[in-house]
Amino acid sequence: LGATTVLERLDQVLVGDALSTALRTSEQLLTDVDRTVLRRMAAFAGPVDIHAAEAVVPDVTVPVAEVAPALGRLVEASLLGLVEVAGRTRFRMLAAIRSVAGQRLADAGEAADVADRHADWASRSGWKLAGALVGRDPARARSEIDSMLPDLRAALTHLEAGDDRDRHIFAVAGLWFFWYFTGRLHEGRAVTLAAVRRPGGRPAQRALGLAAAANLAWWQCDYREARRCLAEARAVPGVPDELAFFEIVNGALAWIEGDLDAAATNLSAALARARTTGRFDLPMAAAMSGNVAWWRGDHATSEALYREGREASAAARNAFTAALCARHEALQLGLQGRVAEARLLVHHALAECRRLGDVMGIGQSLVYAGLIELVADERERAAALLTEGVRTAVGPGDLFCLVVAAPSMAGLLADNGDVVGAARWLGWREATMTRAGMVPSAAQQAACDLLGEQIAGVLGQDARLHRAEGEAFTLDDLSASIADL
Repeated sequence: LGATTVLERLDQVLVGDALSTALRTSEQLLTDVDRTVLRRMAAFAGPVDIHAAEAVVPDVTVPVAEVAPALGRLVEASLLGLVEVAGRTRFRMLAAIRSVAGQRLADAGEAADVADRHADWASRSGWKLAGALVGRDPARARSEIDSMLPDLRAALTHLEAGDDRDRHIFAVAGLWFFWYFTGRLHEGRAVTLAAVRRPGGRPAQRALGLAAAANLAWWQCDYREARRCLAEARAVPGVPDELAFFEIVNGALAWIEGDLDAAATNLSAALARARTTGRFDLPMAAAMSGNVAWWRGDHATSEALYREGREASAAARNAFTAALCARHEALQLGLQGRVAEARLLVHHALAECRRLGDVMGIGQSLVYAGLIELVADERERAAALLTEGVRTAVGPGDLFCLVVAAPSMAGLLADNGDVVGAARWLGWREATMTRAGMVPSAAQQAACDLLGEQIAGVLGQDARLHRAEGEAFTLDDLSASIADL
């Protein structure tokens, strides 16, 4: 058995009075410092390394230099265990011991102060790991995130229950990319909105939190909520410079809503400033400008803008935006009939997204690869890629990806003899776009209208009924509907 399994089984055995007696006996052999370190380690919900312990345990009564030796003695006393996480040794406390040690912490009157230090450590660690997800070793970062997630959740719960509104908002505002990249958009939006909707706190801090909520709403295609949060943030006097992405997001929202002139105005200004100042947001300004050109059917301009974003990302060593721009550039190449180039680029983007663990990026890359194969009339290969892409996109709820895939999925279902399924997909797409306030490109709408006419020619009056059934589809229903493709 591995060390983790042994510890889990011991957790099931050590309960009740027997544990309290055993712990009391062990504590009598400890120094005062060891007992203090033990009860403060109860603040951690999961396994942690020495750096975490040294960030949370010390204060004026326990100098940081005494933490490591005390941890060693606690391991020798079997009050802490050692486990391996992401190639590093971590300290872990059995849940049963943690329960008793936590009560000792409360009895000592230290629980609130230690919880504050724990919350600060967990928030900073979450921000750091979000950045590491696009670094040299994303797999290790994902392992560390899985390990520390219980601590992050405990920290946010503590901050929500406390009185320091600014600390709470500051913690969640820096975590939006963490939630996006790990595919936990629902959870991220819930904790972010819980922070920004509380009364009190400095307006500038709320603006940061609202901007984070707008980002998360955007990725879930809740564009009305994104616009509302963004408008509320912009109304705050003296908005920090970090929110200079407002023009990009406003432009992106205008694009989704079909106001391509307003989108182009906002994004042109953002792109010009980013090019002049060399700002970090150049890749996103270029990508969103590429989206507007795409919707206008100007695939050559769109391709050039996505390439600019990809090159700027490479210069900034940002693998996330590089892969995002690459998959969009590949699709534009495919729509121009340059299939060989498009295939190479989209599969490069897919490999990068898999290396990074970017779930939404993986889904989009698979869908775009499928669309490129349709251009090449490789329908069997297209069906396999689109099906995998749709199932991947269902997990994090990537509605934009699913809406882009919908006309082709409906067409493939119709080709496969499932005309009813095709009608339901078109119904789901139309209802989803209406709810989200999305306006399709003219080319996409024309393709859907033509397919809808063909379906009506086969099903007659029943076509409307089946489209209505699709309007009520859940994401799981969508995934199940393509089982035979």
